[in-house]
Amino acid sequence: MEELIACLRAITRRGDGKPVMALSYGGVSLSEKDARLQCDSSGQSVKLGAKEYQLMELFLRNPSQILPKETLIERVWGYESDAEYNNLEVYVSFLRKKLTFIGAQVKLKASRGLGYSLEADA
Repeated sequence: MEELIACLRAITRRGDGKPVMALSYGGVSLSEKDARLQCDSSGQSVKLGAKEYQLMELFLRNPSQILPKETLIERVWGYESDAEYNNLEVYVSFLRKKLTFIGAQVKLKASRGLGYSLEADA
């Protein structure tokens, strides 16, 4: 009986058992657990806000792929949202500043008339 109780205590200390998601590309990784964006080479990290996190997750899931502005707005703000391109541009600017701050080797590239993509520095 004592062994069973010890096993139950050990299981409850482990947490919820869900694997923590971490996306990475070009030496940058994004942690689902604490919404931190980290540069692997410098070791610097920064906490992202909710919208920043959602945008960065989309870019990391689709690296080097141009994501249209409409798609980004629909996925982050929702289909029925009143968000405009201006809102998206502000959050992309925030992400660019944070990528620079951590010394990342990836950039958010604007493709005029098309959208944005996450590109690794050559």
